[in-house]
Amino acid sequence: RIRTNVELYRRNRDAMLAGAKRHLPPDVRYQVPGSGMFLWFDLPAGFDGERMLREDAEALGVVLVPGAHFSTQGGCRNAMRASFSMIDPERADEAMRRFGEMVARERKRIGA
Repeated sequence: RIRTNVELYRRNRDAMLAGAKRHLPPDVRYQVPGSGMFLWFDLPAGFDGERMLREDAEALGVVLVPGAHFSTQGGCRNAMRASFSMIDPERADEAMRRFGEMVARERKRIGA
């Protein structure tokens, strides 16, 4: 069962990474996780993950977790975490396209 999950997560991770590479601008940084089931996205300075979710998530159908939720010091405001554990690889590209749209909207909001 564990081996099956590892293969499933790897397939989903790779699909999400391919979508991120295709749809996210170069100033949105991320790394290939060696374990786990999440991708961490570092957004450009001035971006606010909580605002992005509040303003755009429902309209775009995007579910991410703002990085600030993982900081006890109020940091990581310009970060997002996405789970790839349950996404179908066929939907991962569209998910990253929508996240890319969310990034574009935030860039416009802050004039970056």
